Amino acid sequence: MIDGNDNEMGLITDSYDSIAFKGQSTQYLSNVLTEVAQMALVGEIYPPAFATSWSNSRLENGLTLQQLHPEDGRLTPAEAVAIRVLAEEGAALAQNFFKSYEKTKLIQTITDDPEGSPAEIVAGMADFGYNLLKAVSLREKITKNESKPIETKTFSDHTTKQLWVKYEGPLMLDKMAIDKHTINAAISDATEAIETKIEEPGNKENLSARIRSRRKGIELGAKIFQQVKNIAVQNGMSTTLENLVTVK
Repeated sequence: MIDGNDNEMGLITDSYDSIAFKGQSTQYLSNVLTEVAQMALVGEIYPPAFATSWSNSRLENGLTLQQLHPEDGRLTPAEAVAIRVLAEEGAALAQNFFKSYEKTKLIQTITDDPEGSPAEIVAGMADFGYNLLKAVSLREKITKNESKPIETKTFSDHTTKQLWVKYEGPLMLDKMAIDKHTINAAISDATEAIETKIEEPGNKENLSARIRSRRKGIELGAKIFQQVKNIAVQNGMSTTLENLVTVK
């Protein structure tokens, strides 16, 4: 995480629009590329958890070679790099934004949200990440030829049907990749749910500020994912589930 000595933004060159690792992101991303490439040579890669708040700032798990939850879908190496960076950006922010007034103001400056809530920025990034993983989960069902639910007798049936409704079309348009149409669907899904997720809204002015910050977090999460995935592809990371990786 950057500190107050890193304010000379014009002198800093980052490989992507990092928030938490600003000024250090090029080396950080290089390390992630190497680690994911090594994982891909061993087996299939499954997604990490996301930090959702300052009180839940430690990742329950990072990328893993095991399916920890029944709904987890496999990630391509390029997707794995982008998802890991997104998760670690959010976690680093969550661990730092209440450390000091200076840290909070610095985060607000970097995210271009001077009067907003860093907590909602983190939550928005996690919202986008978890909605993206819904698409990954559905892709897994489709590639395993699981049937689309016809009846919704249980809550699980209803949830699964909603997955198909929201993400089948975008995945088909993206040829089963987590690409433009699927990313836009995840942004839309996360944005639609903002007001239902913000608890204890307080006065209307405070609620509006928190909603703006949550939306900003979703947008930043999507931008980071897209930028990092593109860089991963440029560095030879596979965009298929065969895990064929060439590290440049």
